[in-house]
Amino acid sequence: MNPIISIVMPVFNGNPDHLKLAIESMLQQSMINFEFIIVDDGSNQDIKQLLNDYRVKDARIRLINNDKNIGIAKSLNHGISLAKGDIIARHDADDIAEPTRLQLQFDMLKSKKSIVGCFTAVKHIDMTGNVISGFPVSETSEVLEAELFLNSRLCHPTMFMYKSAIDSVGGYPLTKYAQDYALYTELIRKGYKFGGINKPLVRYRITEGGVTQSKREIQLDIASDIAFHHVKFYLPTINEVYFKQFWLYIATQGNTPLTTLCFIKNLNLILYITKNRTLSKIWLPAFKWITSNHYDQSKSVLIFLRLMFFYLLVKLKL
Repeated sequence: MNPIISIVMPVFNGNPDHLKLAIESMLQQSMINFEFIIVDDGSNQDIKQLLNDYRVKDARIRLINNDKNIGIAKSLNHGISLAKGDIIARHDADDIAEPTRLQLQFDMLKSKKSIVGCFTAVKHIDMTGNVISGFPVSETSEVLEAELFLNSRLCHPTMFMYKSAIDSVGGYPLTKYAQDYALYTELIRKGYKFGGINKPLVRYRITEGGVTQSKREIQLDIASDIAFHHVKFYLPTINEVYFKQFWLYIATQGNTPLTTLCFIKNLNLILYITKNRTLSKIWLPAFKWITSNHYDQSKSVLIFLRLMFFYLLVKLKL
């Protein structure tokens, strides 16, 4: 009998203890009808041996060895292409799934026929496993779609989605970063809908040291390109250069410059958002809060006028 769910987890080196916890958390799920596809993307010999030991212990594990390191997006697509299950569950090699994760997400996906995927809230843990914070998830497709309009607030390792939906857009786009955001926006443009379980079913590990400045700049550049192509689908007249400057201002919470000209050039975007109540509820308060932070730092009259503009929009629309 084929498994219902195919868990797909790419691995490239990393902490062996964290990897063991990640694997064990899936093998100990209350729902047992799954296969666990682990894609080894060119790890060192110690990690290869660890993965092979687990493969021998549990027949549900399918270990796929890439000939060389090909990156997350290609590894995910490779694993998904080999999946026997109708549903793909994402998992990361340093995260921990709660025992009921698969069952609760399966129940939701089957009970809500209008959605093709669902996500969950997460607990953030440090390198030793201590809970340091958390992040919620919205539950309705309308709100999730509005949140994804300019950026992703979904935690990728909580993704639980029909394989047919992923296949319909050709799998993950082959971007270096933000391939999850690229996938979600492509699915939304095809009319697919998502749901959320606002219960932390994954413990998401925060890596020490974060990312370097150069890597962060590349991440932001890729994400802004994905956001531009998504917004352009709904607003064909949007200017790419000015949009990306505005997007970066929002993504960095006002810590990058935004000229008055750029602000004016994005008024069509802001007005588009005000015409949709859900987009307004998500993004107008964010614009106001970011502009307020910017004004607190600059005390500029022009920034104050922008703040008043967003203040009035929030009062009028919300």
